[in-house]
Amino acid sequence: MTNISYGLPQYTTEIVPTGATASYHVPAVSDKSLGTGWTYVDFDDSPWEDGPTSIGFGDVGGGKGTILREYWTGITGSSVSDITGNSNYPDNPSGSTEPTLFEAPTNWSNYYGTRMRGFLYPPVSDDYTFWISSDDASELWLSTDENPDNRTRIAFEANWTPSRVWETGTEQSAPIALVGGQRYYIEALHKEGSGGDNLAVTWSLNFGQPIDGQYLSPWTGN
Repeated sequence: MTNISYGLPQYTTEIVPTGATASYHVPAVSDKSLGTGWTYVDFDDSPWEDGPTSIGFGDVGGGKGTILREYWTGITGSSVSDITGNSNYPDNPSGSTEPTLFEAPTNWSNYYGTRMRGFLYPPVSDDYTFWISSDDASELWLSTDENPDNRTRIAFEANWTPSRVWETGTEQSAPIALVGGQRYYIEALHKEGSGGDNLAVTWSLNFGQPIDGQYLSPWTGN
């Protein structure tokens, strides 16, 4: 962005990503003499406490809190290829929702397929492991950046598992290095035949619980 503030150039950047370690100090009466020195670039804050920030400054992406869930009904079969090979996929879903967890409804229906997709925002730079759980089959895809064209399959369920049962075979990814504050395209595909059905994705940041909406934003076409 340029020329939006009295003619001065303006730039967007991420200064402190959510979850980054920051120093902090709780003021007390004895801090009256602290003055404004703590605002200087060269101020020594090493005696202060530190911990992860609960919010970020300059976070990109906006609209975090949900992920897009699209579904296609009336499709037989229990393999992911049964949904991706259907003539209504990917452009004509039967409907969509935006759940606040990376999880689809449990025991929702029969003979349908699901695609959940959006962007993932890791809070800090680290190696992350992912798990997918589903009934019936499913696949988990992750991009090296925000571009869906760069996604690769990182885990899959070939048959079925009960809801939120995190197996350690093909359902678990290898550790993947992600940069804190950057956004990554993520997608789960799921096909339900008949009987029970479920779909959920967890990661090593909060293993056992579906990825929370605070780390997600829905796919909107870009």
